[in-house]
Amino acid sequence: MVAFPVISGESFQSASDRMFNSQEKLPQISYSGEVTYQIHGGKAGRVYGLAGASTNMITLTEMPVDMRVIITPVASVKVSVTLSVELGVTADYPVGVLAVVDTLPMYPNVGGLGSNYLAGYVAHPRVGTIGTFSKLETWTFTWERTATPGTHTIRFYWAVSNSVAKVWADFYCVTVWATKTVP
Repeated sequence: MVAFPVISGESFQSASDRMFNSQEKLPQISYSGEVTYQIHGGKAGRVYGLAGASTNMITLTEMPVDMRVIITPVASVKVSVTLSVELGVTADYPVGVLAVVDTLPMYPNVGGLGSNYLAGYVAHPRVGTIGTFSKLETWTFTWERTATPGTHTIRFYWAVSNSVAKVWADFYCVTVWATKTVP
């Protein structure tokens, strides 16, 4: 990932004047004020058929490990994570989805690991048996949290409100934005 400040300058030179030889100075651009650095990353794939791609647990359990994202900021940054995932459920019960950085739940949340389906976002996917792809719906969830310098793993957890139901997933996409504003 590459970060850079967005700074622009104008030059009123003609195209021929823009040709520099080794004796000329490059134009100088100065800026004072806040600079915001943004780093973007992510991943996408298919989890249908993988271990953890379905669950009937009523406490949060990790979604497939293929969905994990590792970040290594060198300074404290605000991390925004968006998960879009196709979800289905085998019985008419809501499910909960939560993102966690290491062991810290991302916001919004009302609980952490060991909690039930109400700890994060609550979704109510369409009912269909596992493998009935026409019943899948795409759900999108967004979380935020500050991450300190170091290596961190973002994981996703889910649970159902009743163990009679089994939530399952297929295609997913994770995007991560790390933002740092320097005064």
